[in-house]
Order: sequence, then structure tokens, then C-alpha cells
Amino acid sequence: MGKQQIRLIDPASFPATPFFKHVENGTQFFHSGNNERAIEEWLAAKVLSYNDPITLKKISGRVASGVRLDQVPLISFLYAIYNNRISGAGVVKSGKKVKKLLFSRGELVHPQALQVVEQLKNQLIKKGAVDNNGFHSLQKEAEKKGLDLSSLLVDRKLLNMEEISRTHIQVAAAHLFESLSFTSGNVGMMEQQVAFKPVVKITPIEIALTVALKLFRYSGFMAHTTDEKIIFRPSPYLKNRKDNYISGLSIPAQYLFSLIDGTRNMKQLVRFTGTSTQTVSKLLFQLTRNGLIRRTLEVVEYEDKVFKEISKSIGVLFDIYKMVTGDLFHELGLRGKESIKDARKKLNSEHQKVFIDMDLAEPNSLNEEGIIRNLSRHFPNVKSAMIFIDAFHALYTNILEELKKFLGVGLTSDSANEIGNKIRDIERFASDTELKKQLLAVLMDLSRHG
Repeated sequence: MGKQQIRLIDPASFPATPFFKHVENGTQFFHSGNNERAIEEWLAAKVLSYNDPITLKKISGRVASGVRLDQVPLISFLYAIYNNRISGAGVVKSGKKVKKLLFSRGELVHPQALQVVEQLKNQLIKKGAVDNNGFHSLQKEAEKKGLDLSSLLVDRKLLNMEEISRTHIQVAAAHLFESLSFTSGNVGMMEQQVAFKPVVKITPIEIALTVALKLFRYSGFMAHTTDEKIIFRPSPYLKNRKDNYISGLSIPAQYLFSLIDGTRNMKQLVRFTGTSTQTVSKLLFQLTRNGLIRRTLEVVEYEDKVFKEISKSIGVLFDIYKMVTGDLFHELGLRGKESIKDARKKLNSEHQKVFIDMDLAEPNSLNEEGIIRNLSRHFPNVKSAMIFIDAFHALYTNILEELKKFLGVGLTSDSANEIGNKIRDIERFASDTELKKQLLAVLMDLSRHG
């Protein structure tokens, strides 16, 4: 395809929309080797999408258009072909490097067709669904019936459409891998009839994302996350996302995401989840791959008032628990341990989660990190994790019921007085927050059991 056969499109032909701005920004980050930011930008573009046709140049009534890669990103040009649903042959050139493309109704369909077949065969053999001979039989059957092989595999329930689509995207990404890295040169396309038909719908941005995601590895992420005081923040593009970007995340990932506000560093996130640096690092990597967060240039530690308040509240609840169980053990002796087990069994399933792996019969063994870890593993965000106050309240109530069941008495006067002192301290010194209100409500209710 010589230069005289195509007409270059003016960069101004591509609308100045947020979609194409994200495509351009992502391409620049990709070219600089910053794959995590390329992913964030391209995911933002994917959510926005762009479906309107773009004006292309024609010769003798047929599209014969191209762009310079230093002026227009390859992905943007592919969208011009994709949105116009054009069939034809294309070439990407950069220096001595040449990559051929083939489009059918805007979709990339060749030269990756043979690689798709090979990938599908490998998947089926790995599953144990067929052997080599069985796969060749399926190919002959599809050809005899005039069916696409992918369609036959779906009809036979050997693979589902999600697996088929993933294979096509991966093969298309492998083919465009090098072309996406070209910072100069040109790409052109001539309209013509193409025998191949698209099997699945693959947008150019999906192909680009697949390339960037393959290059973005955990080892590389950690190489740039060596300081435990690096701060992460939510992506500024989340407000534009119409998809449920939390859907599909694990509970621990959702919980960690709820903690990331642009002020907490990795060290503080580790403490607020009660887990390890490695666990938090892997979750941060996952959230970054999903375009939900980004690393900042700040390496600092701000005061975490929320964690400080939660920590103090857990400390108060531990002190009260030791008083309540102390009264129980004083009155019932060893039978008190059985009463604690009975009190625990009466807790509902959500409250039970707060005390997983906790030996409640040994009050001195309770630790803040264990409670924090259970909250981060079983609740999707900090707000829902505040259930720990209700869980302690229910546990206190159940233990006091056990005490009354055997002796007909509640808290000792000393314990009741100590709870009164804590109420006065909290009212005097603690800031007015929702957590303070919840804690005071529990203590005031408990004080009435004296």
C-alpha cells in the first residue's frame, strides 16, 4: 500500500471528546512505559465509549484513509474503521517495520485467524474435552455445515462465548502488540471485500487494554512501591464510570478500596486491615489493574483520625469485656467458660464474623489486630465494619443473660461504676462522631444491667 494510495486524515477530524482524550493520554503513558496509568486512562475511555462514525477520505468511492502515528494514536484510527464498519486491508509502518491488518465490518479478523484456531484447540485439549483428532473432526464438521468453528464449539457447549471472546481478544492483542508501541510512522487502510466474518465483537480499546494488562506485572508494580509511606488515591475518573466498578472484587479488596482516600499510605493501610504488607500490596495491584486507584508522588504519613478512633473504641470494648467476664468467672468459676461459649453461639452470623479465631474464654488473649483483620476480611467497607460495636454489645448482653440465668444478678457495682466512668470520659474528651454515639449507646445500655 503506497503513500499515493491513501489520503491522510486531519487530526482535527477526531472529535475533541473525553473519550479520545483518554485514548490519547493512555497512548502517551503506554509509550513511556507507564502501563498502570495507560490502563487507568484506557479503562476510562472504555466506560465512556464512542460510537459515532468519523469522516474518512475516499478515492473512487472507496475509503482510502490513513494517519500519521505521531499525530493520531493507532487506537483512534482503529475506531474510525470500527465505527464506520468498513472492510478492507490495512498496513502499519514504522521505519522498516511493517504490520498487516485485515478488517471485516470494522473488526480485526486476520491475520490472527489461524492463531485463534490454535488457541481454541489448546484450550479444549487442556480441558480434556478433545484430543487432536477430535478437534480436526470438529473443524471438518464446521466446514461441512458452513459454520464458524467458534459457533460450533459454543453450540456443543465445549466452550462458552466468554471464553471464545477472550481468545479472540488475546490473539488480536498479540498481533497489535508491537504496532501499539510505534511512536512514529503511519497507518493506512483501503476498503475492499473481505471473505472473513467477525465472530465476536471486539473494540479497539479492549485490544489495547489487553496489551497493557499483559505488560503490567506485580513485580514491576512492587519495584515502584518500595517505600511504605507511598500514598494511593482513588482514580479521578471514577465519577464518570457508569459501571459497577466494585462488582467482582473480593470482600478484602472492597474493604481496602474503601480505605483509600488520598491520605493513607501503605503502612497505614496494612495497619487498618490487620494483614501483611504482601497482602495489601497484592490487593493494591489488583485495584490498580482495575483502574480504581493510582499511586501518588506523596511519600508521607498523615494522622489517621478514623483508625485512631476505632482503635480506642476497641480498647474500651476490650476493657468492658474483661469486666463483664470477670464478674462471670467470679460468680461461676470454670462454668463461666461454658457460659461464654453459649453466649457466643447465640450471636447472629454477622456478629460471629467479628470474633473468628478469637478465644473469648480467655479475655486477656483478645487483640486489636485480630478484630481489625476480621473486619477487613468479612465486610466490604469501613462503614459496614462498624458492626463490631453491635457485635460486642450482643456478646455482653448474652453473657449477662447467662449470669442472671444462674444467679439472678447482673454486673457488680464496681463494674457498673467503672462503665459510668468510661461514659463520662468519652463524653468529655471524644469528638462528636457516629462511632462515639454508637459506643455511648452500648455503654449506657450496659450500665443499666448493674
